[in-house]
Amino acid sequence: MSLLSITELSNGEFIGLSVIEITTVPHLSILQKRFSQITNIDTEYKHDMDRLLSEVHQNYRNAHDSYHDISLELLWTTQSVNNQTFKAKINLHLIVRAIGHTKEEIQNTINSLMIICKKTLTYGKYDFEELDYKDLSVRVKNINNQAVKAIIKTESLEMLNDANLPYCFSFEKLPETENDLSRIVNSLIEYPDCAVSFQLIPTTYSPDETMSIDRNTHMLENIAKGVMTPGMGSISNPLAEKHAGTYKYYSVNKNSSAFYFNILVYGNNNSTNSISTRILAHLNNKNELRVISLGADDVKKDDNFFPLPWAVKELLLSY
Repeated sequence: MSLLSITELSNGEFIGLSVIEITTVPHLSILQKRFSQITNIDTEYKHDMDRLLSEVHQNYRNAHDSYHDISLELLWTTQSVNNQTFKAKINLHLIVRAIGHTKEEIQNTINSLMIICKKTLTYGKYDFEELDYKDLSVRVKNINNQAVKAIIKTESLEMLNDANLPYCFSFEKLPETENDLSRIVNSLIEYPDCAVSFQLIPTTYSPDETMSIDRNTHMLENIAKGVMTPGMGSISNPLAEKHAGTYKYYSVNKNSSAFYFNILVYGNNNSTNSISTRILAHLNNKNELRVISLGADDVKKDDNFFPLPWAVKELLLSY
């Protein structure tokens, strides 16, 4: 049974959370024993986390009718240290949340998700322990929120100058990279009382969204290849080619695991600028993501921590 905290929302529903504190990340020498037959240990290790997210998403799909939503948050917080070559140590927490109609529903959901998380961490040779929310809340309140940055997807309307599809909603898929997190870590250890929060909310496409993705993929591919015009032959549209590839990616993967994501950076103006720039450089190849500023009163990490991922998701819809 997991350490579980539950609170009631204003609409009568309940929300619960459990916390895992990751106390030790395994050294490469430990992983080499486990992956002795594998050349690229780093890639295989990342696949463990892929499988974790796939299991969480499958859990969400299997029980989607019995509760409203679940989320995972990976929270990095920093604390000041003395007599070290760095200024701050990093605390790493995995937070599991669920919204439901009854406390029993939430307890069953979170226990199931915690089992998935613990098995993955154990298999990955992490050391961890459960943490009571009261202890985590003290650390959260110590996070400096003078400045709050959010990293969000770059989106726009792209004009195609085509009669069949005059414009399309434009965005980029996030790139796959071989970068590790060392540069982000090196930035965090310079700034005490800061935090980085990676929040994931499982989701699925609605029938209308699926139909729209498939329809736009088909239209963009046809426009990119060329449209037969009376008296002018086939006229291709190079503006549509890039977007056709992006939409096709989402069309092909529409039944795969999908998540909303929030990335928040807390600290003072200097630290949030430095840390968010490092994260952006880690995730960005071109201009897939951008940084925006939020107010502490918008995020309300201290008073609104239980439903924070969903509250931030709604907040970012206006940007």
